[in-house]
Amino acid sequence: MKSSFIQAISRVICLLLLILWSPKVCAENQSKEEPAGLSQEENVKVGRGMAFQAFSAEQAEEWRAARDLYTAALEKASEIPWIRLRRGFCLVKLEDMEAARLDFEKAISQGISKDKSDAINDLQSLITLRSKAGPMAEFRDPKGAIALSVRLVELDRNSDNILLQAACLAESEQYMRAQELLVARLREVQETEEKTRLKEAIEMFRRQSKFVYVYDYV
Repeated sequence: MKSSFIQAISRVICLLLLILWSPKVCAENQSKEEPAGLSQEENVKVGRGMAFQAFSAEQAEEWRAARDLYTAALEKASEIPWIRLRRGFCLVKLEDMEAARLDFEKAISQGISKDKSDAINDLQSLITLRSKAGPMAEFRDPKGAIALSVRLVELDRNSDNILLQAACLAESEQYMRAQELLVARLREVQETEEKTRLKEAIEMFRRQSKFVYVYDYV
C-alpha cells in the first residue's frame, strides 16, 4: 500500500511539472526564422525559442522531432542546462541510454542558470531527473529533489511550486512536513480554487501520515 502511494506521489510530481511547464511554452512565441548576424544574446534567444518548440513536440510524444529540435537549440544556447536535460528525457524515450546519460551528466555539471526563467526550468527539469520516478535509476536522488524544490520555491514562490515541494517531501515519506508547508500556504492565499487544491493535497498526505495532526485551516 505504501509503495503504491509513493508511486502515485511520483506521478503527481510528473503532472505538476507538466502543468508548470505548459504556460511557459505557450507564452513564448518565438519566430522560426533565424536572422543573419546575430549577437550571442540573440542566438541564445533563438535557441530558447527552438527549445520551447521542442517541448511542444515532446508533449505530443514526438520524441525524434523533439530531440532534433533540442539539438538545434543547443547549437545556439549550449549553456542552458534545461535544454540538455529535456533532450536527455527524449533520448531515454528513444532508448538511447548512453547519449541520455551524457546529456544528464553535462547538464548537472553546468549548474543552475543565472537567468531567472531558465533557472526555474533548470530546477524543474532536475527535479524530474532526481525524483523516484526519474527516467534513469542512477540519477534518482529523492533528497536531492527535495533540496532542488526548496531552491525552486525560494526563486519563485507560488502554490504550484509549493505543491511540488510538498510532493517531493511526501515521496520520501515526510508527510507531516508536506502538510505543514501546504497549511502555511493555505493561510496565505485567497482564491477559492487554489484553496481547494491545497486542502485536497493536505488531506491526501494526512491519510498517509503515521500521526494524527489536526490543523486549523482558518
